[in-house]
Order: sequence, then structure tokens, then C-alpha cells
Amino acid sequence: MNRKFLAVMMAMVLSGSILTGCGASNKNAAASEEVEVVIGETTEDTGESEKVEVVEEETTNEETSTEIEETVETKPEDKEEIVESTETESVTDDEGVYGEVDPSVAQEMLFVITDGIDLPARANMDTAMFKDTYGITTNHLSSYVVSTPMMNVHATEIAVFEVVDEAGRKAVKAGIEKRVKALKAQWETYLPAQYELVKNYKVVDRGNYVLFVISDAADTIVNKFNTADL
Repeated sequence: MNRKFLAVMMAMVLSGSILTGCGASNKNAAASEEVEVVIGETTEDTGESEKVEVVEEETTNEETSTEIEETVETKPEDKEEIVESTETESVTDDEGVYGEVDPSVAQEMLFVITDGIDLPARANMDTAMFKDTYGITTNHLSSYVVSTPMMNVHATEIAVFEVVDEAGRKAVKAGIEKRVKALKAQWETYLPAQYELVKNYKVVDRGNYVLFVISDAADTIVNKFNTADL
């Protein structure tokens, strides 16, 4: 009986070992499959991530290229605007001093007849003031310049007009009379010495020129005008 019992026990032990070994193998196989699945998923995820990153980089490069192209296209327009603005300012400045009339001839004559004479600091009268004070339309003139003192304590004024024709000469003389009348009213009760200069103004015709002078050096200026080359 002891031998049969031992034989039965040995059979049971051997059966348990076999079952245990099979279970372990199945578990290891399942674990391996799980590991493979996980690895497979990780590989696929990584592939997708890399693909997304590449797309983002390409998109960024396209946007950057677009911005660069827009910047390059914008620069010529900005340059044109700057050029147009500069040209407008230049035209405005020229018109502000001389309007549509070329000043060069009258300005040169003014320089010749005042060269070497001590005069107060002066500036050329602008177009707006000229039209208001003289009322001479520029279609009567080939060139003109009106030199006035920079300080309002001097009545000195020297104007050179290059007229187009006889109608222009008459228009200039009428404009001078208008200006003298206004200056007399301005200086009569202000500074008597300057008022005397205004009353002793001189107007001289020569060739296509008309000279108007208010100055204590008026005689010298007139003499230089009468001897200047035309």
C-alpha cells in the first residue's frame, strides 16, 4: 500500500510540473506578443510624429518665403512714395518763392546793382505776399525778385522786374504804386526816418526791366542799374 501511495503522489507531482511549465510558457508567449504589439504601436506613433514635424517645418518655410517675397515687393513701392514726396516738396518750395516765373535773370540783376553796398539783412518776398502786396500777375513777367529786410525796423525794399511787354510794364508800375501807398501808411506813424525813405522811392525803366528802390543808397543802386550790362 505504501508503494501505491508513493506512485500516485509522484504522478500528481509530475502532472503539476507539466501544467505549470505550460502555463509559464503561455504567459511568456502572451507577454512577448504584448511587447511586440506595444513596440509596433510605438514605432507607428513615432513615424506619425516625425511626419507631423516635417509638415510643420515645411509650412513654416513656406510662410517665411511668402513674407520675404512680400517684403521685397513692398520696397520698390516705398521708394516710389519717397521719390514722389521729395519731388512734391521741391516744386512747392520753388513756387513758394517765385511761382511760375524763372527768377535767375532778375536775381542776377539784383546782385549786380547791390554788390558792395551796405544793406540790412534781407530775404526774398514769397509768392503769396507778392500777389497780396503788389497784385501783379506773373503772366506779365519773365522774371522778378523783391528783396525785403528781415527785421521790421527797416523799410528798405529793392525789386527788379523783367517784363514781357508794354502791358507788363504798366502792370508793374501800377503794382509799385499800390505797394508804395501801403508802405506809407505803415511807416507814417511808426518810424519817421523810414517813412522819409519810402516817400523818396525811385522807379527806373531800362530795356525790359523796371527797378523799384527804397533805400538810403537808392542813388547808388540806380546808377549801377543804369550802367549794368543787359
